[in-house]
Amino acid sequence: MTNRDSRSAIYEELRQRITETVPSSREDVRDVTWTSDRQVLGFARSPAGGIELFIVGVPLEPAKPSLARHIEHDDWAANGTTIGANRLQLPNEPYFDPVAAFICAELRLNGIDEHPATAFRRSEELIELALSRGSVDSAALVGLCGEMLFLQALARAKPAFAAKAIMHVWKGYRPSSRDFQVGPVGVEVKTTTRTVSEHHIQGPYQTELGVPVDGEPETGLYLLSVGLLWLPPGHPGGFTLPGIMDELGSHLGPSDQTEFLKRVREYGGSAQAGYGLSIQVLPREYRRPFETNFVRLYDLTDGRIRLPRSDTLNEMDLVPDSLSYRTRLPIQVNGTLNPVVGLAASVSRVLHDSGV
Repeated sequence: MTNRDSRSAIYEELRQRITETVPSSREDVRDVTWTSDRQVLGFARSPAGGIELFIVGVPLEPAKPSLARHIEHDDWAANGTTIGANRLQLPNEPYFDPVAAFICAELRLNGIDEHPATAFRRSEELIELALSRGSVDSAALVGLCGEMLFLQALARAKPAFAAKAIMHVWKGYRPSSRDFQVGPVGVEVKTTTRTVSEHHIQGPYQTELGVPVDGEPETGLYLLSVGLLWLPPGHPGGFTLPGIMDELGSHLGPSDQTEFLKRVREYGGSAQAGYGLSIQVLPREYRRPFETNFVRLYDLTDGRIRLPRSDTLNEMDLVPDSLSYRTRLPIQVNGTLNPVVGLAASVSRVLHDSGV
């Protein structure tokens, strides 16, 4: 067996075991599964659902600052005893289950059982890359969940409009100035796993009136801020992408169903991510249940929301479209008028303003 085959076999075995790992029952105790009889490298799922890796031994000193913030050394209550170990915490998002398996496989191949510090040092660059890549994939998955929630709500609010909304109003499956163009009203959907409405803005065009997708004069522009909360695997409540997709597909004929699934697969610009052409074969991480922590619809034409504008940026020695930034929107801008709170109320406002 080649080294590549060995890595693949170890990865597949670990991914299956990590996927089947259930959340620990208490916040102060972990049910650690060891990757070998040496009990040097193990993994556990926190009560909230995130994967944590444990490397038993002396404190590790990451050379990469981006890794240092993810790892801490302490005495941990695990499996009825106490272990002195380094804990590497991965984000509580479904795409990090396979990332955890990749990291464990790399550490094992580099000799974590015999020489923990050396194996970690040899693996550090790839661990950093895996965390970075996983963050990109996870961001795409989080964004897709938010857009599908809004699309589902549109279909439920106006069933006669559902097929048109799915096939013509949703623009976010490809690079576009708007995620949704509902007649003359544009909607940008920004989804986060944070507890506040903090979002990445790709450029002034995303927050300025008058940059519609279809060329129709734009009379309104909203930013829908969705706070997403991942639930533990197997949780009976919440939403799931398969459930939303099944419901949306029921509004479409066979050819449109195929096209819609193709668009979902291409979401985020990657033909490798997503569903494929069948909901039944989607990756495990896409089946994780979730619920909304908050939904807020911000009217971006409200002057109380202060964001960079093209007319101001044009006075500076920079290219306005090259500017990207993060914004943290307040919970309240203008009483109960801005933002509109709740998914159903947000859809109702957009439909009313669009005249659909």
